[in-house]
Amino acid sequence: MLRKCVCCGKEYDYCPNCHKSNQPGWMTTFCSQPCKELFNVVSAYNVKRVDKSAVRKFINEHKIDESKYLDSIKKVLNEVMETPTLHEAIKPIEKADTIETKVNNVSETETNSGFESRRRNKKRRNRQVDIELR
Repeated sequence: MLRKCVCCGKEYDYCPNCHKSNQPGWMTTFCSQPCKELFNVVSAYNVKRVDKSAVRKFINEHKIDESKYLDSIKKVLNEVMETPTLHEAIKPIEKADTIETKVNNVSETETNSGFESRRRNKKRRNRQVDIELR
């Protein structure tokens, strides 16, 4: 029985009822393992389970030639290969180790764990208010 691969469009012979060559069940849809794997990666990208860098890595590792595939697959491959990934497009921003702030005209240096120092300062201010109220 002739079938048409949903990834590359190639016609191939496969009969799920004949059991003549003990072929895998996925051959009802794909002509070969590489087509099956590429289709799975492209589908995962389309539903946002993988990002462009994962698809690019797959394409480079398997030396995919986009001209062999159907237009729907070509479209995704072109999109992935033409547009830089977020990590490539944006250079990393260096995070400052300390931030100089002024609270009640008192200079203080906050570190990355500045939340704790802010909490301590709030407690100090509350204690000062309690003392003034007495």
